[in-house]
This record gives sequence, structure tokens and C-alpha cells, in this order.
Amino acid sequence: GHSPKSLVFDMEAEGGDGPYATFESELLKVETTSEPGGCEVAKTLTFGDAQQLELGLIMAPDEIEPLFSGAAWAGTTLWPAATLLCDFILNGFDHGRMKPGARVLELGAGLGAPGFVAAALGADVVITEQQELVRLLAQNAARNFAGEAAQQVSVRALDWSAAAASEITEAFGGWDVVLASDVVYEPLYGDSWQALADCLQALLLPSPSLVAYISAERRTKDGIDKFLSRLGDLGMEYAVEREEGESLL
Repeated sequence: GHSPKSLVFDMEAEGGDGPYATFESELLKVETTSEPGGCEVAKTLTFGDAQQLELGLIMAPDEIEPLFSGAAWAGTTLWPAATLLCDFILNGFDHGRMKPGARVLELGAGLGAPGFVAAALGADVVITEQQELVRLLAQNAARNFAGEAAQQVSVRALDWSAAAASEITEAFGGWDVVLASDVVYEPLYGDSWQALADCLQALLLPSPSLVAYISAERRTKDGIDKFLSRLGDLGMEYAVEREEGESLL
């Protein structure tokens, strides 16, 4: 297997003022494209044999306003935990599960970077988010996957619940891997971690061999420990696969 690689996050990178404007490891490089005024317009991920994914950040005016009535705005930024999950996948820490043809579901995808990386490696991926963010995800899917490759990526709206998890599983025929990053943070998302736990349980029921990889940035009163406890109460086993510094796992 691979040993953990060093990761470098730059919070003050020239050309971008968002969280961690650049990132570089041995297998992944993330760069930010900004307009002259400093507004970020895209993230570019480079990996493998010079493969690239370009994730646009620009939304139409009628799409932006609804974001600020809740927490959906957080899905328009590439957060460190998502970048870490991409690097985790590229390093093969998933024990070979992300192979060509693997059936992958990403929950609370935001910009969808981990799911898109999985698709670039040959997996069949369904990327899900709140309805407000589906159009941006679909645009980025079309931008990066054309022709036959477009069949590898589906974008769907999904609210977390056991019923919704069962419906999407029935529609797509089951999963080998579930991905999620920075989906638990009580100050922003409240106790939605309870619905997430119920959703994960419903996904696992028909697929006992299913594995979920969830990355998170630890923050004050983030609710992650309560979420993990809830997973245990529902009969799910979990383990910390990898830690980076004091805040990312």
C-alpha cells in the first residue's frame, strides 16, 4: 500500500482569498482562478497522468439568492476536507474499492470534487446535493465528462432520510462506496447529522459490504462526536482511517 503523503494547504495564496486557495501533495494539485477583483471563479484539480478537472463556481443571479436563506452557500466552495478526500482516493487508501465500474454515491457533494475524481478513475458515480446546487453540479459534470464518459456521472437532488436513501438505491441498483466531506457541522447545519446517520443506515442495509468514507475538519462544537456516537447506536462500525494535523480526518 501507499504511505501517507505530505499535504500543504496555503490559506494566503496569491490569486485567491477563499479557504485554502491552493493545495499540493504528491498526487494532487489544486489551483484557484480568480477575476481581477479577487472573486474566485473556478478550481482546477490536476492529478494522475496530467488529468484535470475544472470546477466552476459561478452561479446565475436567480440561483444565488436562495442559497443565503440556509446553509447551501457552503456547497459553492472547495473545502479542505473535500480536497483531503480526493487525495485519499488518489493515494489508494480506499483499499482498491474505487476501481473502474465501482458504484459510488456522494452525499452533500458541494462542488462534487471527490465524486468527480472517482469518476475520472473509472467509477460510476452519482453525485447528490440539495436542489439549489444541482444545476452547478450538472454544469461541472458536463464540463469535465463528455461523450461516453458522461454516462459515468449522474447528478441528483437528495435530502437525507432513510426513505430517500432507499429510493435512490433502488433507482441505481446499489452501491460499493459512499463518499461525503464536511457534512457535519452543527453551527451551520444543525442536527442534520441525525438524518445523515439514518440515511447511511438505510444505504448499508441492502449492501453489507458497503463502505462510506467521510472526511471532516474538526471545529469547536462541530457535532462530529455525537454523529459518530449515533452511528454506533444504529449498529454501524467506524474507524479513523487517516489524520492530517489536528483538524482534518
